[in-house]
Amino acid sequence: MESFEENEYTPESILEFEEIEIDVLPAKSISEDYTQSANSLFHFMKKEKYLKDALSNKALIPRYCKENITYLNIQQNKVIFDEIAVLQKCFCDIHLHKLSTNFELILTKESESKLDEKEILGLSKNNSHPDYYGNFAIGFFKGWCENHNLQPIHYLNEKSNYTKNLSKVTSGILSSANATKRTTHDTLYRLALTKPLRGEMKRLYEQNGNNIELTVLKNFHDEREWRYIPDQAKIDRLKKAREYKVESIIANPKLLKSENVNYFLDSQSANIEDKQNDELWLKFEYSDIRYLIVPNDQARLNLIEHILSIPDIYFSGKHGKNLLISKILNLNEIKKDW
Repeated sequence: MESFEENEYTPESILEFEEIEIDVLPAKSISEDYTQSANSLFHFMKKEKYLKDALSNKALIPRYCKENITYLNIQQNKVIFDEIAVLQKCFCDIHLHKLSTNFELILTKESESKLDEKEILGLSKNNSHPDYYGNFAIGFFKGWCENHNLQPIHYLNEKSNYTKNLSKVTSGILSSANATKRTTHDTLYRLALTKPLRGEMKRLYEQNGNNIELTVLKNFHDEREWRYIPDQAKIDRLKKAREYKVESIIANPKLLKSENVNYFLDSQSANIEDKQNDELWLKFEYSDIRYLIVPNDQARLNLIEHILSIPDIYFSGKHGKNLLISKILNLNEIKKDW
C-alpha cells in the first residue's frame, strides 16, 4: 500500500499525551440505575463469526468508520471537511423490547425508484435497528461501559446556534497557524463524538440475488449511540515502542477522498486486530456481559457449541460457561414476546 504523506490540509494529528488520573467521587444521592433509558448497551454485528471472535478474544476490536460531517460546513482555508474516519466501536442505548421496533422508512427518490411497491412494503416491515447493524449482539452493563471509556454521542441540531458556533470555532482552530497539537486533537476528538439529529444512511438490499445500495433518511437520535474510541495516549505509547502509524482520528481530506481510502482504512483496521496491539481493544470479562443476542435457534445452538469449546481457564468458577450460555437471547423471540 502506498503510504500517504503528512496531512497537507489539516494540522498534524500525531500527538503525544500523558494519561491523567482524575478522582471522581460517587454521587451517593443518585441511583446508578437508569429509569427512562436502558441499563445495558448493545453492540450489534452482521456475522456470527464476529460474535464468536469477540467471545474468544474477550474483547471487541475497534475499526475505522467514516463519519459524514458535511452538515457542519467546516473549512480550513477553503478546503471543506466532508468526513472524518474514527477508530471506534459503537453501541446503542435501547430497551430490549424496542430493539425490534421498525423505524419509519423514508427513502430518497433515487432509491425509491429502484424498488417496486411490494419491495418497499417488505423493507418497511424489516426496518429495525438489527436490520441495519446485524442480528448478532453483545450487551454490557451500562455501569461497566461508563468505567471503560464509552461516551454518549452528542447529537447536533443543525439549525441551532450551538451547531453554527461549533462550525465557526472549529474552522477557525483548524485554519490557525498558532493552534497547538493538543488543541487540534481535542477539536477533532469532539467531532468524533458528534452526529446530526437526522441524516442519510446507506443500506444494502438484496434484489434478485444481487445487493443494491439504498439511501435511507434516518433519525439518528433514536439510536441513542455511545462510542468507544481508544485513548490517544495508548497509541502514542505504541508509537514510541515501535513503528506504528495508526491514529484514533483521521481528518485528511486528500486521503479520505482518494480512490484507495477504503483499502487503506481496512488495512489499518486489520493492523489493530494483531494481538500485539491489544492495548487498544475494548477488553471484558464474561461476567461483564449481560446479554448475547442471536437471530434464531440454530444460531443459539452454534453459539452454545462455541462457548463450550472455549478453554475452561478463560472462565472463573465451575459454572462460568453455563452462566454465559444462560445469557443468550433469540431475536425472533424478542420480536414476538417482548
